[in-house]
Amino acid sequence: MVAAALSFSACCLSCVVPATAPSSPARAAPSVAAPPQRPQPPPAETAATAPATGDDHDPGRWFPFPARGIDAPNGLVDLSALNAAPAGAHGFIHPSGGHFADGAGARVRFFGVDCTATACFPTHEVATRAAAHLRRLGINVVRLHFMDKGGAPIGLLVERSAELDPKQLDRLDFFVAELAKNGIYANINLHVARRYPGLEGAAAQRFEFGKMLDRFYPPFIESQKVYARALLTHVNPYTGRAYVAEPAVLCVEMNNENTALPFWAGNLDDLPEPYAGELGRQWNGWLRARYKTTARLAAAWGGDNKTPPREILTNADLAAGTDGWTFESAGVPTRGEVVAIEGGGRALRFSAERRGSASWHLQLYRAHLPLEEGQSYHLSFRARAPRGVAGAAGPIPPARNLETTAMLAVPDWRNIGMSRTIALSPEWQRVEIAFRAQGTIAGEGRLNFSLRNVPGVVELADLSLTSGSAPVKLAATETVEAGSIPLVHGESGSPAGEDFLRFLADTDRATAHTLASFIRQELGLKSMLVDTQASYGGLEGLRREIAESDFIDMHAYWQHPDFAAGWNKLRFHIENTTQAAARDGGALASLAVYRVGGKPFTVGEYNVPAPNDYASETLPMYAAIADAQDWDAIYVYTYLDFSAEWNADHLLGFFDLAGNPAALSFLPVAALTFRQGLVPPARAARLLLPARRDGDPPLIGEGSLAKLWDAGAPPAPLSARRRELIPTGRGPFHVEVDRRGPIRWSAEEGRFTVEAPALRMAAGKIAGKELELGDIRVAVGDLPRGDASIALVALDGLPIADSKRMLLVAVARVENTAMRWNADRTGLTSWGHGPAVAEYVPLTVTLPRPDLRAERLDPTGAIAAEVPVEKAGDHAVLRLDHQPSLWFLLRR
Repeated sequence: MVAAALSFSACCLSCVVPATAPSSPARAAPSVAAPPQRPQPPPAETAATAPATGDDHDPGRWFPFPARGIDAPNGLVDLSALNAAPAGAHGFIHPSGGHFADGAGARVRFFGVDCTATACFPTHEVATRAAAHLRRLGINVVRLHFMDKGGAPIGLLVERSAELDPKQLDRLDFFVAELAKNGIYANINLHVARRYPGLEGAAAQRFEFGKMLDRFYPPFIESQKVYARALLTHVNPYTGRAYVAEPAVLCVEMNNENTALPFWAGNLDDLPEPYAGELGRQWNGWLRARYKTTARLAAAWGGDNKTPPREILTNADLAAGTDGWTFESAGVPTRGEVVAIEGGGRALRFSAERRGSASWHLQLYRAHLPLEEGQSYHLSFRARAPRGVAGAAGPIPPARNLETTAMLAVPDWRNIGMSRTIALSPEWQRVEIAFRAQGTIAGEGRLNFSLRNVPGVVELADLSLTSGSAPVKLAATETVEAGSIPLVHGESGSPAGEDFLRFLADTDRATAHTLASFIRQELGLKSMLVDTQASYGGLEGLRREIAESDFIDMHAYWQHPDFAAGWNKLRFHIENTTQAAARDGGALASLAVYRVGGKPFTVGEYNVPAPNDYASETLPMYAAIADAQDWDAIYVYTYLDFSAEWNADHLLGFFDLAGNPAALSFLPVAALTFRQGLVPPARAARLLLPARRDGDPPLIGEGSLAKLWDAGAPPAPLSARRRELIPTGRGPFHVEVDRRGPIRWSAEEGRFTVEAPALRMAAGKIAGKELELGDIRVAVGDLPRGDASIALVALDGLPIADSKRMLLVAVARVENTAMRWNADRTGLTSWGHGPAVAEYVPLTVTLPRPDLRAERLDPTGAIAAEVPVEKAGDHAVLRLDHQPSLWFLLRR
């Protein structure tokens, strides 16, 4: 769940840095997406330290709208009929022709939610009502996530053991059975957050859930098998079947957001024992199979000596002071200076006494460097975090970590081949990094050093950035024959580093194959199986999933909260901008490039987390794009996040749909849009995926696949074509599609609209605008933030002009009572309390035919009051300037 290199992962999520970055240099986009994922329930809020600013929820602009819970009476918006009950009645769901089909061969699409930890284990009474409630919302699959996070009430395990808790297992069994009765399938996740037996000390701090280690370390691989056997072969007493033979199980996910290749959670460099020894043993076995002799290895690792090294950094010796260096502070008191150090040398000192307002603040960089596409580079420097440096308010603390990145110096500020985080100490340490530049723009490279918005002081000396890679020199005792070649840093740009990445990619795929074979063959799983999310490992990760998984799964978030300051409900940062204005398509575009022809495509996690002012865009944009892209299953993360508050009346946290009236009002719209295919699929633009040749550098960065698309096909609006990769040994080729479809997405105007026969949508910067959506005209009045989301969907599936029952949803901002923002509206000083309050959307809708009746609905979906309808010739006019509701029922 996502996506930045953080210590936690909730969802992941790909956090997407908006293309509309500030004119001052933005944070470097990491080489692999960084969706920080929550490992535990959030701690209690701390006392607010920032001023209570923001909207006071003036009753003239806001109205109470407490969310609808599972105890609410059945309303008029009930999509239960979409589900064929029970789930699995027509046999196991399986891949067929690039999509999902049931046992009778009929295509099936899935619209789902995640349930996280505690939410997977409701009491029997709650499970019955919750399952019926989810069915009414149009849900037909639930992803059961974080079930292995410890003991009751959060997890499935007996505390501090590998055994399953009988009481928790009984609750899970009953919940799965109740979901199945309501036509809702289960997506069972295996390893998400379980700490493996024996994982202790520094390794446990660095790899809290054992991720990365469990892609090569045999005891952890065996532990995965033990857990899978215990859960999947267990017979559910309420269905009479083991989970391996349960047709109501859509799929099993082996390992959430994981790979042996470097990603936002870290890398396998400098491991402690016993992990380093085991990885070294496997590394030497791989080298022996590849090179056979030390002589062949030495020749391959000779370095790139075709041209002499060339220094890229002017003023590398700092003789001209800080010339060429820029210090990013965003108003925070910082100092950048050259200081004398021992031995007569000079060092560049950067210090910051307090945080900035964004995660990318507090950085220094050299911009506009001539980094060339495909060229190898060697970066070297010494770094330390000195003690005793005086600041205005006392000594400045030594910096803990330094993030070093090669990136673009212009929007979209993306990583261009290198990102490394260095743990600092008061002692000098030498850092050597080789990398190959990828995705460059001529003359617009940037070398970036970032404190990740954590106050501190750091010194850099002996800075050098040269073209070409340095040869690796082996000691006399380091031989292939003896199996004594040391582990190296996995990095592009050096033959040894690229070999190590190839080794990790092969190891990653081998482990996935081992576990998949065990679950399919030894345990006898009849449902579908997926390893992990395809973007974990970049293009190498996608190749792994093509080989081992029944379908391709992805995660993405628009502006996932940044917890660089540590996990806390009040210690986070969001950019707080609209995805409708993202020139690169934002999180939705990051998903689209991973579609593989011939395989179903799913999105297991997606959200625009609260308290984003533009979160109302989440479901309309997601469902419409997924429909046009012809995906097969989409989930919203998450219905309840480490919570049992099924009847919450306000926003519980960043991800929960329960308690969020905006999400609950839009869920039926999204369910109808996606499950009924109301937006016709775009025609496909195809890219052939070449097989990896022996000499090709491994492509592991988050943008590696997007770069192939950019090279193979000129830019086009995301909604105008459906992207598909075709695995092959040839290519690439593409088919350009120039087609006027039902979706209009103008990033320049920050507006997203849909005009389909049974569906009309508008999202983004629509305040003060009059929109023509086919035979529907929508006029939106002024709103303080300028953004809202509107959808009109035919509940009977007929064209809007002929429909007898329609649902109109109009949402701007939704918050909690007494919720308070910080001064720049990038975080909160208080989450407030219930009930939720919503902003009035001043709206006039003109529809064809005057025979229209309208009623506003209360949060349960029951009629609250009739809304006057004006007749204007052969049209009906609906004025909703001050109607206290988010959804309305229109009938003819």
